[in-house]
Amino acid sequence: MEVQVTDAAKSRLVAMGVPEGSRLRLKADIEAHVSCACQMDIHMIADGAPPLAVSLEYDVRVDEEAQQLLGDEQPLVLDYVPLSGLVLRSPHETLAHNIQVEA
Repeated sequence: MEVQVTDAAKSRLVAMGVPEGSRLRLKADIEAHVSCACQMDIHMIADGAPPLAVSLEYDVRVDEEAQQLLGDEQPLVLDYVPLSGLVLRSPHETLAHNIQVEA
């Protein structure tokens, strides 16, 4: 699964103390809630597992549960929106998935 990281998201990750070049994993929250905006919580944690996708010097992998929740639409875009925080966008959704970052 391809995940693109925007410059805004990259800057936000660095500001949160996640070093550039970190290996990150997108992990779905089992308690994911789906609303009319298709929102669900995704936890992003540092991870040492082999990469499934590399984007803008971040090694990003999406676990199987998250991939099932997010679907097959690619590429996903990790972005930072000032009032919404870190979000995942698919080609046909905007601000669809809220992200929480854990070091």
